[in-house]
Amino acid sequence: MKKCPKCGKTYDDTWKVCLTDNAVLADASGKEAPSARPADGVVEKRPDGIFVIGILLLLSGISGASMLAGLVMPPPSAEVAIEQLKERTLKMSGSLSEEDRAKMISTFDTEPAIQDMIKAQSEFTKSANYKVMAASSGIIGLISLIAGIGLLMSKEWARKLAIAVELLTIPVYALNFFITKSSFESFIATHMAGAQKAIPVLITVQAVIALGIVWIIISYLCRPYVKKWFA
Repeated sequence: MKKCPKCGKTYDDTWKVCLTDNAVLADASGKEAPSARPADGVVEKRPDGIFVIGILLLLSGISGASMLAGLVMPPPSAEVAIEQLKERTLKMSGSLSEEDRAKMISTFDTEPAIQDMIKAQSEFTKSANYKVMAASSGIIGLISLIAGIGLLMSKEWARKLAIAVELLTIPVYALNFFITKSSFESFIATHMAGAQKAIPVLITVQAVIALGIVWIIISYLCRPYVKKWFA
């Protein structure tokens, strides 16, 4: 067992520093553990970016892994989804008068765009395309969780796994984009014809931002002083 000399928190022998204050851990007797002493050329203090990337991987991993639930739990039908949306709207419109609330709820039954969107979403979640998207995102999410935990534990394999995860997000992002585009193409052509020219621009901006984030994370994890920390 190892112990933090500052806060007293204990860890097993695989840990190097305390997650609370970044202090080098000592063994239970109070002496600095030999494995915790930085070797020549090794960074003594964990770079802050490692903690940030580890947390981001955990959050994105939880979000992605949650999509696997869609493969197990059957999604509600369009009719049920509309009723659920009505119920949520009523709860959120408590400050409105009864007349205004009734008008708002009636739009779910009279507005074709709302009904078509919910029906398209319901059909999509029951399609094979959705299963492919949920499975790919869920697998990436699980790997991200493992990489995030490993980064917080300062494991070299986690650094390499995090780089691999970021590289895998590029084809998965492209796959999910084409699946979503093909699944909702009819709805977009019917109800969003005026915005069709703007959609490619928005998608391009999102893709550039996503690729920029991937590049930043990979380039950071490949920096010499970051690699020395894991060494």
